[in-house]
Amino acid sequence: MPLPEKTTILQTLDAPRDRFAGLRSLALMLRFALLGWFGRRPLVDPEGPVVSLTSYGARIRFVHLAIESIGRGSLRPSRLLLWLDDRDVVRRPPRSLRRLQRRGLEILLCDDFGPYKKSFPFALTSTHHVAPLVTADDDWLVPAGWLETLVDTATRHPDTVLAHRAHEIRVEEGRIAPYATWTRADSPTVSFRHFGTGCMGQLLPPAVLDALRDEGVRFQTFAPHADDVWIHRLAVSAGSGVRPVGLLLDDDFAPIRGAGRFGGAGLFEENVAGGRNDRQIAAACTSSELAAILAAPPVLSL
Repeated sequence: MPLPEKTTILQTLDAPRDRFAGLRSLALMLRFALLGWFGRRPLVDPEGPVVSLTSYGARIRFVHLAIESIGRGSLRPSRLLLWLDDRDVVRRPPRSLRRLQRRGLEILLCDDFGPYKKSFPFALTSTHHVAPLVTADDDWLVPAGWLETLVDTATRHPDTVLAHRAHEIRVEEGRIAPYATWTRADSPTVSFRHFGTGCMGQLLPPAVLDALRDEGVRFQTFAPHADDVWIHRLAVSAGSGVRPVGLLLDDDFAPIRGAGRFGGAGLFEENVAGGRNDRQIAAACTSSELAAILAAPPVLSL
């Protein structure tokens, strides 16, 4: 009798784990839905930083779950901003979001800047930023220590982009290797060779926010679909670099089941598998920024 294909064996071994992860996500979604319905605790606290996220279309029906998970953290934001480009939804949000507004959520109207809605409109609000901004995604439930670990790390690295999830940029024969071949960055060091991914949250220091504001909407020309690419380019240009936080595990986060059906998965496939990230990186980086990335030493993994 022939042995099963290797992929079949791996899929069989992973199936119980995938089922457990799916059940855990659903249980957390139910928990945060109930907390959103019956909760009275403020989502905000003056001691925290500003946290910003965006959503669009059908995904808005799930975003209250992500917001609730942020507001239940060991450190809460001083402001919790949800940027939307739909004037009708801003004028009359769904009931799930109106309940959160009574607890401190701010729903703000902006132009359709795509994934940049969670950072660029806020960057425009000040002529000189003195505090960082933390960005979140609308399709992830974050653990209790999500914001606190970012802020604690920022006290030691105040001028650095911090990311809960990051890649190490691979360099081959003096060139940046394709994005799909990059490996996970797990070394808690600051480097231009580290590339933060915003799916699990990033902290943007004031210098990067100022650069984002000063560059205006040029991202629409060079990297319209990949705010991570533009943020990394600004971090290199500002001399900030990127540092993985590395204090939380992937399993501490949980995807919001169903939200990916409404655009997130397709964007990921096109950016990574479709090679769009590589084209946007090549377009966004100037020769000096590219030289800084290539000159940075490889990062030793833990």
